[in-house]
Amino acid sequence: MKSYKLVYVFLLTVILNGCGLMQIQSPIAQFSTGVHSLATSEMNFFKAVQTMDCVTGFYTQAFEYSNGNGTTFDISGKCNPILLTDDQIKIRQTLMDTLTLYADKMKVLATNDDTALDSEMVGDISNTIKTYKTQTLNSEITTGIKVAMIAITDMILDHKKFTEVKSSATAMQPYLETIVKDLKSENSSLAQNIDSKMDKVEINLRWIISKSHENKSNMSFFDIMQSRKILQSINPFGERLISQTNFDLTTSDNAAEQMNNTLDAILVANKAIANANTADILPSINNLISISKNALKATTPSK
Repeated sequence: MKSYKLVYVFLLTVILNGCGLMQIQSPIAQFSTGVHSLATSEMNFFKAVQTMDCVTGFYTQAFEYSNGNGTTFDISGKCNPILLTDDQIKIRQTLMDTLTLYADKMKVLATNDDTALDSEMVGDISNTIKTYKTQTLNSEITTGIKVAMIAITDMILDHKKFTEVKSSATAMQPYLETIVKDLKSENSSLAQNIDSKMDKVEINLRWIISKSHENKSNMSFFDIMQSRKILQSINPFGERLISQTNFDLTTSDNAAEQMNNTLDAILVANKAIANANTADILPSINNLISISKNALKATTPSK
């Protein structure tokens, strides 16, 4: 009789675990979608920051040269970006790839769909990460970020130790927290730097307009219109990026803040998965999907 009871308990456990897995398959797939959206938003943002850095630099050089303060001026606008170099963009792409591959691995564990993960790509990224220097994130990459990226790629490649959703999410939570903390800090810092550069261009344009009005009177109207077009061309998002004290997610196009909210939502969703509480998983992932869409919209350059 005792053996029958043991078998019954074992079968009941299997059935319950199976039902739990089925309940989270769809949310985990949505979790992957949200992380992919965040990665796209971040790369849109980084590339836009680089472009804006070059454009504001060009207008600043043009202003200095036109006022006799600049000795050289390249009309072609050739640029060596300061805020983010091409190599730094590549590093951040690898970081985003690491996050999306983690989300894909979680999807594999939840659905048993091995086609959702490119193991060869994971191996290539893992080898690339190990070559990175451990400098500051704005320069190259922090030690904490490097350790986190290595841990996540190792987890993705380890098919023996990491075979279950809950334990995998629990093990990776601290590493995700490290990545999110540094990314949020950088997003805000880059936004403030760009905002400062745009302010400088605006101040220069206002000075030019005042001089134009002195010399051309009402004909300065056309210089004013041209100045407005210049300011609009600098920021592809159409809104300032600097953080706002009273941020309203439903009305603001603040790109950096929207991405930071999405990063927080990823942490909340991953923690819910780690706790294996379906009551928390569903709303947290629904929230992630909603916020990630706003971030993607905010960081998609306006045409």
